[in-house]
Amino acid sequence: MIDVMGGNPAIDLDHDNPINSVATDLLTIGAGTLNTNPTLAVDEILADADMIAASDVVDVTVGAYVGGEASITVTFGATLTATTTEGSVTAGTNSATAVATDDVLGITINGKTATGTAGGSLTTATAIASRIAAIWTAAQASTVSDSMFDVTASSGVLTVSGMSRYGSATSGKSVAVVVGTGTSTATTPLVAYKIGYTTDATDNTTASTNVIITVESNDAGEDADELQAGAVTGNASQALTASATLDVATAADATADSTTPAVAGASVNRLTWISGS
Repeated sequence: MIDVMGGNPAIDLDHDNPINSVATDLLTIGAGTLNTNPTLAVDEILADADMIAASDVVDVTVGAYVGGEASITVTFGATLTATTTEGSVTAGTNSATAVATDDVLGITINGKTATGTAGGSLTTATAIASRIAAIWTAAQASTVSDSMFDVTASSGVLTVSGMSRYGSATSGKSVAVVVGTGTSTATTPLVAYKIGYTTDATDNTTASTNVIITVESNDAGEDADELQAGAVTGNASQALTASATLDVATAADATADSTTPAVAGASVNRLTWISGS
């Protein structure tokens, strides 16, 4: 996985033939040369002429797509309009940010919600963000244990970050802030915030600045499979991990009655070889 916006490191992807040990450079890109727009970086990788030629020779397919560790920020403000909503603050109608001890705070990420009480009078953006992050973290051991996301807070800003092990599955997931009146109706919680870059609700989903590079064998299921252990290596800044969906099986496996996910086998009736008497 490559973070093209946060470092844009060099890429050096090599293939070592598991049968004859012939080494081939699959993809070599210098540091800082990829476009910092991840979508355009993908286009550049897939259009690399040397990569296309090399992958054809060693019979593998190199792929690239945007994804991995998708994130979004939620920025809380010190003042807001008289209602709790994601929107711009209108001059002359501002109210002080205020959340009472029994008021409810929380966050919903990809349909999973963690809520809790404020636990104290919260009057600053920093305090509100910190409390919501704590509520989410506490819920990760139970109600949102498989949420795919971590939530942290710093200086009034929540950062929702996709966990690396979930790859591109963390992209495009919706995020919403939860604010509600507690057991006492004497107070109304007021919280100013924006999700993403704008106060418009259309950008309230996680996005990634990373590019994931994949290498797939074109002949999975053979003993001479191009992706046998150690066949593909990368430079130190690139983490290469065999996918759980990698289709690899030995020739012996492929002769069984059935094999998954490699080549289906077949059962053959040899009784016709025996002549009757």
